[in-house]
Amino acid sequence: MKSVLLVVAFVVTTDEPQLAELRASADRAFAQEQWDKAIVAYTDVLRLAPDDVRALNRRGIARQIKGEYAKAIADHTEAIRLAPKDVSGYHNRAMAHVELKALDKALADYDAAIRCDPTAVNSVYGRALVWIEKSEHTKAVSDLAIVLRLDPKYERAFYARATAFRGLGKTERAVSDLTEMLRLNPKAADAHQLRGEIHQQSRSFDKALKDFDEAVRLEPTNAEALAGRAFIRATCPDPKYRDGKGAVVDATRACVLTKWDRPKLLEVLAAACAEAGDFDTAVRWQKKAASHPAYAGAEAARALAGVKRYENKMPYRDGIAD
Repeated sequence: MKSVLLVVAFVVTTDEPQLAELRASADRAFAQEQWDKAIVAYTDVLRLAPDDVRALNRRGIARQIKGEYAKAIADHTEAIRLAPKDVSGYHNRAMAHVELKALDKALADYDAAIRCDPTAVNSVYGRALVWIEKSEHTKAVSDLAIVLRLDPKYERAFYARATAFRGLGKTERAVSDLTEMLRLNPKAADAHQLRGEIHQQSRSFDKALKDFDEAVRLEPTNAEALAGRAFIRATCPDPKYRDGKGAVVDATRACVLTKWDRPKLLEVLAAACAEAGDFDTAVRWQKKAASHPAYAGAEAARALAGVKRYENKMPYRDGIAD
């Protein structure tokens, strides 16, 4: 899931000179993303001012960024106890719950944040992302409509809503949202990549390749765009789009970028090798994909069928039954 802006509460307390100096040091470390130093510094602040909600939230954020989610949750929980009507603690604790895949707890915290402030746009957006993670796409679309009513230029909301519309099978609306996002930010490589995927699934290969090309130009390390382009070049039923050697280059790069640990990308590489006429290598990569722990049951069986296809010297053609 894409990250949501973390929210920091501000509280007014009496600043003695030593406390003011400690806060300034902690804030500098936080601004410079020196997370270990920030944690130590905010701990010093809290030793003198244990009710400093801002320091609790900031220490929690630093801990969350470091992957110390239990400690982050403890900080945000204490912030909530001290300031139960403040959005920040709920929002930030929700983010930690998301990282731990505790999605129902995340929803409860986002709900609480929104009750505190119905215009808390980042919390509404965060809740929408959780709905998408839970495949509750209609609820996500509803929340994202609120986000865009509150902030019509919230570009990530267009991307998220496109994802939700895609999940609902409303591909035209998904494309429309991605196009609007690109109007707001023409350099959004992931929007080109996702729109390319939708065009590819709709068999609009020219549009798909154009989007994948632009995504790779803007972000040469976009593995999904590289794999999408490779997939068309390797498997398209229309020969005018196929380019086995180019597909191998793109698919190999995608696998390198993902440390050879994405079975679907390994399958794209296998298909590219087959299109290039190297069936022995295609078999090797297809077997590696089929044996990946992420594949089980029907996925593994489907991948193994691909092994037999390549052993029989048959390339894969998207949308055509074997």
